[in-house]
Amino acid sequence: MPKSYKRDRKGGGKLRTRTAAVRQKKKTLKKKQNSATHVKAISAEWDTKKSTKSNLESMGLVYNKNKAIPLPKTKFAAEMEAEKLADALSKGGINQQKAAKAHVAEALEVEAKTTEESKKKKKREPKLLPKDLQFCTEMLRRHGEDYDAMARDHLNIYQNSAAQIKRKLETFKRSKAYTQAAAEEETMEH
Repeated sequence: MPKSYKRDRKGGGKLRTRTAAVRQKKKTLKKKQNSATHVKAISAEWDTKKSTKSNLESMGLVYNKNKAIPLPKTKFAAEMEAEKLADALSKGGINQQKAAKAHVAEALEVEAKTTEESKKKKKREPKLLPKDLQFCTEMLRRHGEDYDAMARDHLNIYQNSAAQIKRKLETFKRSKAYTQAAAEEETMEH
């Protein structure tokens, strides 16, 4: 097993440790690490020569949310916080005090709104396995809405209860496969 120290070749007896230097080098590399985000607005403004904290501060974003909005612990601390807030408001807004890259924060807000709206618009399609689709169509064909009979049917190989079968059929009726099966059944009847 290799040792974490090395004998100095010139001095003979002196030992020098390398672990501290290696640890420090890893620490500086971690600070200068590239942005691990996939957000285009942040990655476009990311400076590899700066640390994560200074990059986020230059964009007008918060690195540590606990330091940005600390919670007061006592009534006295809350009063002190109110005084500090009044002083800060008298000096002017943050935008006046520090010229930050506000367009990054605005781009993030716009992107968050668009993704939120797109999630609301998307209606999730219920997913059923092909075995479940076949089971549901066959049960509806054989028994109609009689869930107790479906629970006793020999095709119910997983021994689902009547309530479980009812839930499965409700999800099946919300899927596109149900409308397709109903359309096929109508064409077969005519």
